[in-house]
Amino acid sequence: MELKLNKFLSLFVAVFLLSVGMAEEPKPAKITAKEQRQALKIIWVQNHRQILQTNRKYARRLEEKQKRGEIIGLELVVASSTSLRFESQWGHALFRFVDNVGDAENDVGLGFVADLSSTSVNYLMGLVGGYPVFPVIKSLRLYNTQYVKNESRPLDRYVLPSNQKIRNQLVNLLLREWKELDKKNQFVYENALKLARRQVEHKAKKKWGAEKYRIETMSDEESGDIFAFVATPNTEPDGDDDSLEKNNEPSKSKKRKRILYPVHYRPQFQDDFGRYTFAGNNCAGALVHFLEQSGIPSKRIHGIWGRLPNKLPNFYRRSLVNPFPPYRATRAVDVRAEVAKSFNMSVADMESGEKWPKDADAKLLSLELKDKLLILDQLENMPEEQRDSLLASLPPLEQRPSYGEIYDLNNLPNDLYQLCGDQACLHAQVGTAIAQFGEKRVRDGLTEWKQYRREYSARELAKLVEKQLDFLTHIELLTTL
Repeated sequence: MELKLNKFLSLFVAVFLLSVGMAEEPKPAKITAKEQRQALKIIWVQNHRQILQTNRKYARRLEEKQKRGEIIGLELVVASSTSLRFESQWGHALFRFVDNVGDAENDVGLGFVADLSSTSVNYLMGLVGGYPVFPVIKSLRLYNTQYVKNESRPLDRYVLPSNQKIRNQLVNLLLREWKELDKKNQFVYENALKLARRQVEHKAKKKWGAEKYRIETMSDEESGDIFAFVATPNTEPDGDDDSLEKNNEPSKSKKRKRILYPVHYRPQFQDDFGRYTFAGNNCAGALVHFLEQSGIPSKRIHGIWGRLPNKLPNFYRRSLVNPFPPYRATRAVDVRAEVAKSFNMSVADMESGEKWPKDADAKLLSLELKDKLLILDQLENMPEEQRDSLLASLPPLEQRPSYGEIYDLNNLPNDLYQLCGDQACLHAQVGTAIAQFGEKRVRDGLTEWKQYRREYSARELAKLVEKQLDFLTHIELLTTL
């Protein structure tokens, strides 16, 4: 699982482990290897529990949208490649449940990652399937923040045509498997809590005696999740009067003794999600497998196209799903590069907020409205003077484009999301696609799609669409164009 460590918690754990007393300021001390391992375990469980909480929140949102009949389409979303991590150099794939209410950024997205059992990746385990596949369910805005804002990775959006049956099957499968996985993780977590509590009490009783210690927890106030148990003596170990503070200086014997025991458990497997492997059942392979179960066609032999995230749009064209090209949402990344170039700085230097040029105000104020909003949202370290100037130049809130508009996340035209059952629907869909993507891109995509279509025999085609026969009608109509 991709872990973004909570900086506040990391600092808190470090201070907690190093502190010598509650009444005085913490003093630096040498960190032992054991203390380092304890801190990393606490950080891991805090992050894992937080991800589970986020999943629960957005799984509920998805279930509510489904009940109200608000989900109207599906999109494959691919974040561009990056050298930040080995496993991300071919991009990252997820998909979006498109709905017809509210802002686009509140749509629910789903991606698959490896559920790590520590704060670091064991690449051997990733190669041999040692990690469970974990479904990450969160809003499109959170995904956009993760990939576009934080990692400068543009998003490609590719429509996966569907009908209500397919969409319901996808939601039902996801919710059923997710709830079962959540139960398994909760079960092992609660058992780990009991074990950690027994262990810390056993050690405290042995060290200080029965009823001569107290147990506290490191936990999340909002969720109540516990990350570690801490035992401390009821009285100082040395009760001699000579050990009391003299001249307002703490005695060495006043150092607080404690026993720290992190809660730790192993992430659980769920059959339909499977085991994560970098070269096979990765974010792309797991996604293809999951979509296939609900009726989205995919070639029987996935090959490299079905395993590399940035090749998935082509894989689905080879699977005869959709001939139309992806919609590229690159402006958020492009504008950062353009502004940095105008400042005669690197993007990294510009993002630091230091040593901006004297004419930065004028250059920022010359931007289009959407670009101003993109810069304001992405440059968190922008100098206050420039931020205030840029904010003062904006129109009233009700006259500004929405988050979905500035990041190019808004829904594509509704008819592009549908499986067509007649010629009128298909011709309208092609016309909409031409207006959206341009005639050349659409015609080129159709030509390539027809080439792949000719490679299928009647028997192979029947096998391809056996889980959703409405695709057969859609494919036959496309063949006539």
